[in-house]
Amino acid sequence: MNSSPAASPARCMQYKMTVFFKKYKWTILYGAIIFFFLFYFTPRQSKYYLDRDIKQFKAIYLIPTLIWIFGFLAFGLLVFWSIKTKSAKQSITAFLSTIFTFGFIIFFFKDIFLGIALFANRQTSKEKITQTYESYFMSDSDYSKNNFLPYDPLTKGIISDPKLINELYHPGLKQNDTVILTMNKGLFGVMFSSHQFDDKY
Repeated sequence: MNSSPAASPARCMQYKMTVFFKKYKWTILYGAIIFFFLFYFTPRQSKYYLDRDIKQFKAIYLIPTLIWIFGFLAFGLLVFWSIKTKSAKQSITAFLSTIFTFGFIIFFFKDIFLGIALFANRQTSKEKITQTYESYFMSDSDYSKNNFLPYDPLTKGIISDPKLINELYHPGLKQNDTVILTMNKGLFGVMFSSHQFDDKY
Protein backbone atom coordinates (compact mmCIF):
# COMPACT_ATOMS: atom_id res chain seq x y z
CA MET A 1 0.00 0.00 0.00
CA ASN A 2 1.48 3.38 -1.03
CA SER A 3 1.96 6.12 1.54
CA SER A 4 -0.31 9.15 1.45
CA PRO A 5 0.83 12.22 -0.56
CA ALA A 6 1.02 14.23 2.69
CA ALA A 7 3.30 11.69 4.38
CA SER A 8 5.75 11.43 1.50
CA PRO A 9 7.32 14.93 1.80
CA ALA A 10 7.64 14.49 5.58
CA ARG A 11 9.43 11.17 5.18
CA CYS A 12 11.64 12.64 2.49
CA MET A 13 12.61 15.52 4.76
CA GLN A 14 13.28 13.13 7.65
CA TYR A 15 15.51 11.04 5.41
CA LYS A 16 17.46 14.09 4.24
CA MET A 17 17.96 15.27 7.84
CA THR A 18 19.18 11.80 8.85
CA VAL A 19 21.67 11.74 5.99
CA PHE A 20 22.82 15.28 6.82
CA PHE A 21 23.46 14.52 10.49
CA LYS A 22 25.25 11.27 9.69
CA LYS A 23 27.50 13.07 7.23
CA TYR A 24 28.30 16.09 9.38
CA LYS A 25 27.86 14.67 12.91
CA TRP A 26 31.49 15.28 13.91
CA THR A 27 31.48 18.79 12.48
CA ILE A 28 28.29 19.56 14.39
CA LEU A 29 29.78 18.09 17.58
CA TYR A 30 32.98 20.16 17.25
CA GLY A 31 30.93 23.27 16.56
CA ALA A 32 28.75 22.64 19.61
CA ILE A 33 31.82 22.18 21.83
CA ILE A 34 33.44 25.39 20.56
CA PHE A 35 30.14 27.27 20.99
CA PHE A 36 29.86 25.98 24.56
CA PHE A 37 33.37 27.11 25.50
CA LEU A 38 33.19 30.50 23.78
CA PHE A 39 29.71 31.61 24.79
CA TYR A 40 29.13 29.86 28.13
CA PHE A 41 32.20 28.33 29.78
CA THR A 42 34.76 31.14 29.34
CA PRO A 43 32.34 34.04 30.12
CA ARG A 44 31.28 32.16 33.25
CA GLN A 45 34.89 31.79 34.42
CA SER A 46 35.55 35.48 33.75
CA LYS A 47 32.89 36.46 36.29
CA TYR A 48 35.20 35.37 39.13
CA TYR A 49 37.99 37.74 38.05
CA LEU A 50 38.51 41.46 37.69
CA ASP A 51 38.93 42.53 34.06
CA ARG A 52 42.42 43.98 34.57
CA ASP A 53 43.66 40.72 36.12
CA ILE A 54 42.33 38.73 33.16
CA LYS A 55 43.98 41.06 30.64
CA GLN A 56 47.29 40.95 32.51
CA PHE A 57 47.26 37.15 32.82
CA LYS A 58 46.32 36.73 29.16
CA ALA A 59 48.97 39.10 27.81
CA ILE A 60 51.89 38.31 30.14
CA TYR A 61 51.44 34.61 30.86
CA LEU A 62 48.86 32.75 28.77
CA ILE A 63 49.76 33.80 25.22
CA PRO A 64 53.56 33.52 25.73
CA THR A 65 53.06 30.10 27.37
CA LEU A 66 50.95 28.87 24.45
CA ILE A 67 53.57 30.12 21.99
CA TRP A 68 56.35 28.33 23.86
CA ILE A 69 54.36 25.06 24.17
CA PHE A 70 53.35 24.95 20.51
CA GLY A 71 56.83 26.12 19.51
CA PHE A 72 58.46 23.19 21.32
CA LEU A 73 55.94 20.82 19.75
CA ALA A 74 56.69 22.19 16.30
CA PHE A 75 60.45 21.91 16.88
CA GLY A 76 60.04 18.34 18.14
CA LEU A 77 58.05 17.44 15.04
CA LEU A 78 60.73 19.05 12.86
CA VAL A 79 63.38 16.82 14.42
CA PHE A 80 61.13 13.77 14.02
CA TRP A 81 60.40 14.51 10.35
CA SER A 82 64.08 15.20 9.65
CA ILE A 83 65.04 11.78 11.03
CA LYS A 84 62.15 9.97 9.37
CA THR A 85 62.22 11.52 5.89
CA LYS A 86 65.90 12.51 5.77
CA SER A 87 64.76 15.31 3.48
CA ALA A 88 65.40 18.90 4.52
CA LYS A 89 62.84 20.23 2.02
CA GLN A 90 60.01 17.96 3.19
CA SER A 91 60.84 18.59 6.85
CA ILE A 92 60.91 22.37 6.46
CA THR A 93 57.68 22.36 4.43
CA ALA A 94 55.94 20.26 7.10
CA PHE A 95 57.43 22.48 9.83
CA LEU A 96 56.14 25.69 8.24
CA SER A 97 52.72 24.12 7.73
CA THR A 98 52.67 23.11 11.40
CA ILE A 99 53.70 26.59 12.55
CA PHE A 100 50.86 28.09 10.49
CA THR A 101 48.37 25.59 11.96
CA PHE A 102 49.52 26.22 15.53
CA GLY A 103 49.36 29.97 14.95
CA PHE A 104 45.79 29.58 13.70
CA ILE A 105 44.89 27.53 16.81
CA ILE A 106 46.38 30.10 19.20
CA PHE A 107 44.74 33.06 17.46
CA PHE A 108 41.24 31.63 17.11
CA PHE A 109 41.05 29.48 20.25
CA LYS A 110 42.94 31.66 22.74
CA ASP A 111 39.70 32.48 24.58
CA ILE A 112 38.99 28.77 25.02
CA PHE A 113 42.48 28.25 26.46
CA LEU A 114 41.84 31.29 28.67
CA GLY A 115 38.61 29.83 30.03
CA ILE A 116 40.30 26.52 30.83
CA ALA A 117 43.23 28.29 32.52
CA LEU A 118 40.91 30.50 34.61
CA PHE A 119 38.91 27.44 35.67
CA ALA A 120 42.09 25.54 36.62
CA ASN A 121 43.38 28.57 38.54
CA ARG A 122 40.27 28.56 40.78
CA GLN A 123 40.68 24.92 41.80
CA THR A 124 43.40 25.79 44.31
CA SER A 125 43.48 28.72 46.72
CA LYS A 126 47.02 29.39 47.97
CA GLU A 127 46.21 32.34 50.23
CA LYS A 128 43.88 35.24 50.88
CA ILE A 129 44.91 38.60 49.46
CA THR A 130 43.50 41.88 50.79
CA GLN A 131 43.39 44.78 48.35
CA THR A 132 42.75 48.30 49.64
CA TYR A 133 41.07 51.05 47.63
CA GLU A 134 39.78 54.54 48.31
CA SER A 135 36.35 55.77 47.31
CA TYR A 136 36.34 58.50 44.72
CA PHE A 137 33.26 60.45 43.68
CA MET A 138 33.13 62.84 40.77
CA SER A 139 33.17 66.49 41.81
CA ASP A 140 29.87 68.30 42.33
CA SER A 141 27.96 65.03 42.50
CA ASP A 142 26.15 63.01 45.12
CA TYR A 143 27.55 59.89 46.77
CA SER A 144 25.59 57.43 44.65
CA LYS A 145 26.95 54.36 42.90
CA ASN A 146 26.56 56.07 39.52
CA ASN A 147 29.26 58.57 40.57
CA PHE A 148 31.49 56.13 42.46
CA LEU A 149 34.90 54.99 41.20
CA PRO A 150 37.49 53.01 43.20
CA TYR A 151 40.94 54.61 43.45
CA ASP A 152 43.95 52.28 43.67
CA PRO A 153 46.72 53.86 45.83
CA LEU A 154 49.31 51.39 44.48
CA THR A 155 48.85 52.23 40.80
CA LYS A 156 47.53 55.73 41.58
CA GLY A 157 44.74 55.15 39.10
CA ILE A 158 40.96 55.23 39.04
CA ILE A 159 39.33 51.94 38.05
CA SER A 160 36.13 51.86 36.01
CA ASP A 161 35.61 48.09 36.11
CA PRO A 162 31.88 47.57 36.85
CA LYS A 163 32.70 44.35 38.73
CA LEU A 164 34.84 46.25 41.21
CA ILE A 165 32.38 49.14 41.46
CA ASN A 166 29.47 46.83 42.26
CA GLU A 167 31.56 44.84 44.74
CA LEU A 168 32.96 47.79 46.71
CA TYR A 169 30.14 50.32 46.73
CA HIS A 170 27.73 50.46 49.62
CA PRO A 171 25.42 53.24 50.83
CA GLY A 172 27.09 55.66 53.23
CA LEU A 173 30.44 55.85 51.46
CA LYS A 174 32.07 59.27 51.44
CA GLN A 175 34.95 60.75 49.49
CA ASN A 176 38.31 59.07 50.26
CA ASP A 177 36.81 56.36 52.44
CA THR A 178 38.85 53.15 52.58
CA VAL A 179 37.21 50.10 51.00
CA ILE A 180 38.67 46.60 51.12
CA LEU A 181 38.40 43.69 48.70
CA THR A 182 39.41 40.17 49.74
CA MET A 183 40.52 37.85 46.94
CA ASN A 184 42.04 34.37 46.66
CA LYS A 185 45.39 33.68 45.03
CA GLY A 186 44.89 30.80 42.63
CA LEU A 187 47.02 28.03 41.15
CA PHE A 188 48.64 30.31 38.54
CA GLY A 189 48.89 33.27 40.88
CA VAL A 190 45.83 35.05 39.47
CA MET A 191 43.49 36.67 42.00
CA PHE A 192 39.92 35.36 41.97
CA SER A 193 36.77 35.84 44.00
CA SER A 194 35.00 33.05 45.88
CA HIS A 195 31.75 34.24 44.28
CA GLN A 196 30.80 35.66 40.91
CA PHE A 197 31.14 39.39 40.45
CA ASP A 198 28.18 41.46 39.27
CA ASP A 199 29.32 43.00 35.96
CA LYS A 200 26.13 44.93 35.26
CA TYR A 201 26.44 48.72 34.94
